[in-house]
Amino acid sequence: MGIIEVLNGKAYSKQGVYHGYKTHASIKRVIAYITDLRKTNENLIKGLNCSAQNAYEEFVLNKTLWDKPENGKRRMVTHMVQGFDPEDELTPEVASEIAEKFLKHEIFRGFQVVYATHIDTGKLHTHFIIDTCNTETGKQWHLSKEELQKLKDYSDELCREYKLSICQKKEHYTVPHRRKNEVEVLKQGGSWKEEIRIAATICAQSAISRADFIRQMRELGFGVTWKDEHKYIVFSDQAGHRVRHHRLEPAEAFTKEALLEQFRLNKQALEIQRAEAVEEQRKDMEAYQGFRSFLYAAKTLVQMADQPYPLQNHDAFKGIGTQAAMREYAAEQKKGRGYER
Repeated sequence: MGIIEVLNGKAYSKQGVYHGYKTHASIKRVIAYITDLRKTNENLIKGLNCSAQNAYEEFVLNKTLWDKPENGKRRMVTHMVQGFDPEDELTPEVASEIAEKFLKHEIFRGFQVVYATHIDTGKLHTHFIIDTCNTETGKQWHLSKEELQKLKDYSDELCREYKLSICQKKEHYTVPHRRKNEVEVLKQGGSWKEEIRIAATICAQSAISRADFIRQMRELGFGVTWKDEHKYIVFSDQAGHRVRHHRLEPAEAFTKEALLEQFRLNKQALEIQRAEAVEEQRKDMEAYQGFRSFLYAAKTLVQMADQPYPLQNHDAFKGIGTQAAMREYAAEQKKGRGYER
């Protein structure tokens, strides 16, 4: 989940003076912060159009060459962060590689950037410190809302390239609020996520394949996006709510592996049930054939009888109400013994 954030450096000194990366000292501090070896490693500290080790000096020199060294008058650097989902399978080296590709966007052309991937929080993220003076034109860095969106879209493209999760705009702004009151909503029976969980549980217990599961969910009014190249299964309802499988509880029951195993067991149980049904049908057919044989024998006996109540007084018809008696008689008929008095 490559989330792009721009930090404007709002901070105050002990004297209450606003800095906002408008002083040389603030440049030095923020570069020292992102390159702190307690937060990163040397191989994860890099530079674009500058040396990572001498970024501060090169930033100041560039501003001087373009006659823009005004200390305290304008923003001297921009601080940007690219964060990733902790659940994504991502190494610090790959995160740094993504950062390098991210800086190839045309918006960074001619700008000096020092960047470092931090590994100290359990959530990989890369800090970018951008010199606001372009080395080729001397123009000041300016990022409009449209350009910021382009950078976010480009970051998403890189995440797809590396098969990482994408932060959907709707989820990004609404999920924190839902989580805050989710328990109360659940108690009131108005949780869309709980509705999806129940539907997914029901369908998972009856589906015999992924396609069957998706079909059953669709019949209940829910969508399922399940692609081999994506790490997560995404469930959605008709109101547009979306949730990844690991947000449902228990999370381990809705993984791709767990669902596929459940489908296998369901299919196995269904095959056993069908086999048992076939066996019952076979037994019913034998019973039917047995009754037909009994009927023929009964007709013969009645026609040839020289005493009253011939059926109940003949051994072959005693216990006729049991399936065992019919199967036994049918078996005797197969031996070719025929009917005997």
